[in-house]
Amino acid sequence: MSEYHFLYPYVFKNGLRINNRIVMPPMTTKSSFYNGMITTDEHAYYAARAGGPGIIVTGAANVSARGKGFPGALSIAADGMIPELLRLSTAVKARGSKLVVQLFHAGAKTVPALLDGKLPLAPSKLADHSVEVLDDAQIETIVADFAAAAKRAIASGFNGVEIHGDGGFLLQQFFSPKTNQRPDQWGGSIENRARLALMIVERVREVIDNAEMRRPFLLGFRFAPEETDGGFTLADTLQLVELLREKVDYLHLSMSDFKAQSETSHEDQLTLSALAAVKGETPLIAVGGIKTPAQAQEALALGADFASLGKELIREPQWVQKIAYGDEDSLRTTISPCDFEELAIPPVMQSYLVTQFKQTMGFTRLED
Repeated sequence: MSEYHFLYPYVFKNGLRINNRIVMPPMTTKSSFYNGMITTDEHAYYAARAGGPGIIVTGAANVSARGKGFPGALSIAADGMIPELLRLSTAVKARGSKLVVQLFHAGAKTVPALLDGKLPLAPSKLADHSVEVLDDAQIETIVADFAAAAKRAIASGFNGVEIHGDGGFLLQQFFSPKTNQRPDQWGGSIENRARLALMIVERVREVIDNAEMRRPFLLGFRFAPEETDGGFTLADTLQLVELLREKVDYLHLSMSDFKAQSETSHEDQLTLSALAAVKGETPLIAVGGIKTPAQAQEALALGADFASLGKELIREPQWVQKIAYGDEDSLRTTISPCDFEELAIPPVMQSYLVTQFKQTMGFTRLED
């Protein structure tokens, strides 16, 4: 067996065995059909990376039509999505990776043109654009939408669901005091601001527990550690983790640098280590600039149970296989647009990689 701990298998408490401790995190391809149905291009993209990471998490899938956040978003909001999602999960699992679908509602962070004339939904009024403030009945509908999406994920053959609690989307909008100014049970204290996330987690857990499955099924939660400029702090998130850790099968940290220090803590501490100290026995997935085997190993040494590689798995779909084979020197750490077809990167995804991620993808050359 390799010296690298991340190549060893992992078994969750519910019995699900993962081949290794490497995760492909949720990264939208923006390549689904207009109604959110997965495309052939996306099938090829995920299939090209299956068999390497122990877990692959899909890009965010909206749980309702009004929860859509951007053009080309994946959807799990209707039963009609199930056949193609089942085809995807079957292909990925056949290659040895476990497949998890990320569930989300964009809330106020959406493109209004996608909502058929309706206003974006939000916990509170916002100064920068018009929204519809959610009432109790609408909040209950959103909770039910997440539960229904979890049922579809089970029917689609996925190995789990991950609740999207970061990215500035609805659950983070509720958790952040910058965007949640409610005076009722949904605002104010950390417990109140976390109430929606906890309700969704509990309702999805009920769906999983009541499903007649002969296979273990994961429930994860992805979150950002902190905001600046009056948002939630690392201390707030540590309390959120305390509330969540007994209710989920794993926690997925969202950071740009896995070794970053907190910007809101009064203590001089690494964010990852601080979260690892309070998460108890709940597995923690670390992410943020992990490219090399040494960095993945370091993330585990800092307290993570899994290392999540984003851009590196776009550039190098065979990352895990090459390391297991002892061929680290052949790892692709840069990318050329000439590589796109070989790497099965969908055309729309190619477009945003060379624009939004021009400085961070490691392009060897781009046309002016």
